[in-house]
Amino acid sequence: MNEVSTPPPPAAPPRAIVAGRSWKSSLRWFLAEFVVVVAGILVALAVSSWAQERQEIKREQVYLRQLSADLKASEKDLAEATEFLTQRAEASTRILHRFWRNDLTVDERLIEDFGLPRSTRRYRPVLGTAEALTLSGDLNLIRSDTLRAQIIAYLESMKTNLENINRYDETYYRPAVASLYAGPDIYQFVKFRNPGIVLRPRPDQPERVPFPATLAGMLRDRRVYDGYNFLLVAHRNQAACYEDMLEQSRTLRADVEAAIEK
Repeated sequence: MNEVSTPPPPAAPPRAIVAGRSWKSSLRWFLAEFVVVVAGILVALAVSSWAQERQEIKREQVYLRQLSADLKASEKDLAEATEFLTQRAEASTRILHRFWRNDLTVDERLIEDFGLPRSTRRYRPVLGTAEALTLSGDLNLIRSDTLRAQIIAYLESMKTNLENINRYDETYYRPAVASLYAGPDIYQFVKFRNPGIVLRPRPDQPERVPFPATLAGMLRDRRVYDGYNFLLVAHRNQAACYEDMLEQSRTLRADVEAAIEK
């Protein structure tokens, strides 16, 4: 019988070649996985950064809307303050001008003018949101460099104006009132609009005048003149401060509202 010879099995590749192929294959897989992981991290970071940016923009818009509301409220109060103090400055001016007339005839208008400047009132702009922005560090949420600078300058200007208003109070208004109370008693001429109120210096129906004076005589009294001159300076300058604050509030609100996303 003829014997059939079988071919020998193929020779195994050298171990170095097998090891090289295995190393290269592993490296490819490692690099592929590394790229996938890095890409995933970068995408996650990008998504997180985008989400954080959107959140900061939302917070910025909330601040801007609150700031706009504060400024609008401030404008209303500051306009009222300007009118209130201007009226009193005008009354003091009319009184002082009467001192320079030859004719010292008195009338109801003079009596009203004597009483009006003796009253005063203090107003303060609404600064809560602007102060919260600066004190909390959230001012950096405002993306506009110009608007950030405006907010800081606005707060400083409001502080300066309020300090000046208080200074006019101490330097002029209070000494004026003290001088007028030391002079002729104006309450014998003033007609109270709401009778029946107990806590007043003069009864509704007095039996006598304790310290008689005349309006014409008051127009010859240096204490009266100096008192209303001081009242004029106080009210006129305070009105100018409030007017300046009003204009700054209007300007800032216009810029804030321009930065609010519709």
